[in-house]
Amino acid sequence: MLRTYPVDSNCCEKAAAGVLPIAREVDGAARARRCEPRHGRFVSPKRLWLEHVTVLVRSHCVDALTGPDGEEEKSYLNNPAHWEYPDNLLWSDVPDDQLEVA
Repeated sequence: MLRTYPVDSNCCEKAAAGVLPIAREVDGAARARRCEPRHGRFVSPKRLWLEHVTVLVRSHCVDALTGPDGEEEKSYLNNPAHWEYPDNLLWSDVPDDQLEVA
Protein backbone atom coordinates (compact mmCIF):
# COMPACT_ATOMS: atom_id res chain seq x y z
CA MET A 1 0.00 0.00 0.00
CA LEU A 2 2.74 2.46 0.87
CA ARG A 3 4.37 1.91 -2.53
CA THR A 4 1.03 2.41 -4.24
CA TYR A 5 0.41 5.65 -2.32
CA PRO A 6 3.78 7.36 -1.68
CA VAL A 7 4.12 10.73 0.08
CA ASP A 8 3.69 12.75 -3.10
CA SER A 9 0.48 10.91 -4.09
CA ASN A 10 -1.59 12.88 -1.56
CA CYS A 11 -3.57 9.68 -0.91
CA CYS A 12 -2.67 9.08 2.74
CA GLU A 13 -6.23 8.12 3.66
CA LYS A 14 -6.37 5.42 0.98
CA ALA A 15 -2.98 4.16 2.15
CA ALA A 16 -4.23 4.05 5.74
CA ALA A 17 -7.31 2.09 4.69
CA GLY A 18 -5.04 -0.49 3.06
CA VAL A 19 -2.54 -0.64 5.95
CA LEU A 20 -5.16 -0.89 8.70
CA PRO A 21 -6.23 -4.54 8.13
CA ILE A 22 -2.57 -5.63 8.13
CA ALA A 23 -1.89 -3.59 11.28
CA ARG A 24 -4.85 -5.24 13.02
CA GLU A 25 -3.29 -8.65 12.45
CA VAL A 26 -0.47 -7.46 14.72
CA ASP A 27 -2.53 -5.26 17.06
CA GLY A 28 -6.30 -5.62 17.26
CA ALA A 29 -6.50 -2.07 18.64
CA ALA A 30 -4.77 -0.49 15.62
CA ARG A 31 -6.65 2.53 14.31
CA ALA A 32 -6.47 5.30 11.75
CA ARG A 33 -5.64 8.78 13.08
CA ARG A 34 -6.31 12.05 11.25
CA CYS A 35 -4.55 15.33 11.85
CA GLU A 36 -6.05 18.67 10.96
CA PRO A 37 -4.71 22.17 11.57
CA ARG A 38 -5.67 23.85 14.83
CA HIS A 39 -5.09 27.23 13.16
CA GLY A 40 -4.53 28.09 9.54
CA ARG A 41 -5.10 25.93 6.51
CA PHE A 42 -2.37 23.30 6.25
CA VAL A 43 -1.00 20.53 8.46
CA SER A 44 2.13 20.63 6.31
CA PRO A 45 2.67 23.94 4.51
CA LYS A 46 5.67 22.57 2.57
CA ARG A 47 3.48 19.78 1.15
CA LEU A 48 0.26 21.84 1.06
CA TRP A 49 -1.61 19.11 2.95
CA LEU A 50 -4.97 20.14 4.39
CA GLU A 51 -5.04 16.98 6.53
CA HIS A 52 -3.14 13.74 6.97
CA VAL A 53 -4.07 10.19 8.00
CA THR A 54 -1.72 7.64 9.58
CA VAL A 55 -2.22 4.25 11.22
CA LEU A 56 -1.41 3.86 14.91
CA VAL A 57 -0.29 0.33 15.73
CA ARG A 58 1.48 -0.71 18.94
CA SER A 59 2.39 2.92 19.73
CA HIS A 60 3.92 3.39 16.26
CA CYS A 61 2.61 5.49 13.39
CA VAL A 62 2.77 3.83 9.98
CA ASP A 63 2.31 5.74 6.74
CA ALA A 64 4.24 6.92 3.68
CA LEU A 65 6.26 9.32 5.84
CA THR A 66 7.56 6.49 8.04
CA GLY A 67 7.62 3.50 5.71
CA PRO A 68 6.43 0.04 6.76
CA ASP A 69 8.51 -0.06 9.95
CA GLY A 70 6.70 2.96 11.32
CA GLU A 71 7.96 5.47 13.84
CA GLU A 72 7.33 5.63 17.59
CA GLU A 73 4.27 7.82 18.11
CA LYS A 74 5.85 10.54 20.26
CA SER A 75 8.80 10.89 17.89
CA TYR A 76 6.49 10.92 14.85
CA LEU A 77 4.19 13.60 16.25
CA ASN A 78 7.14 15.93 16.92
CA ASN A 79 9.39 15.05 13.99
CA PRO A 80 10.39 18.28 12.20
CA ALA A 81 10.96 16.29 9.01
CA HIS A 82 7.20 15.60 9.00
CA TRP A 83 5.65 18.64 10.67
CA GLU A 84 6.80 22.24 10.74
CA TYR A 85 4.35 23.18 13.51
CA PRO A 86 3.45 20.07 15.55
CA ASP A 87 1.71 22.14 18.26
CA ASN A 88 -0.73 23.33 15.60
CA LEU A 89 -2.04 19.82 14.85
CA LEU A 90 -5.25 18.27 16.16
CA TRP A 91 -5.24 14.46 16.10
CA SER A 92 -8.40 12.34 16.20
CA ASP A 93 -9.40 8.74 15.54
CA VAL A 94 -11.06 7.99 12.21
CA PRO A 95 -13.92 5.48 12.38
CA ASP A 96 -13.43 2.64 9.89
CA ASP A 97 -16.64 3.49 8.04
CA GLN A 98 -15.37 7.04 7.42
CA LEU A 99 -12.06 6.02 5.80
CA GLU A 100 -11.79 6.62 2.07
CA VAL A 101 -10.87 3.30 0.51
CA ALA A 102 -8.90 2.65 -2.67
